[in-house]
Amino acid sequence: MTENQRAVFAQVDAIHRLEGVEPTELQKRLRTAILADRVTSAQAAKEMSAYAAEHHTLDGFLESRSWSKDSAATDRGESRD
Repeated sequence: MTENQRAVFAQVDAIHRLEGVEPTELQKRLRTAILADRVTSAQAAKEMSAYAAEHHTLDGFLESRSWSKDSAATDRGESRD
């Protein structure tokens, strides 16, 4: 499933780039966590929705998720070891 999801993300990015849109930091870190099997797309969406309903913003969402901690380091090219 990861390779299929990776291909879907690549297609979405290509389509968005045609429109001049780049993925946000939130999208990049969500994808990193999803592709690393730290969270499912459905679970991330559920948690994001609940967070937004409670806080009326997504600011701080990624920092509040344990599954996102490794995503930030991976996106910066750091090792998890």
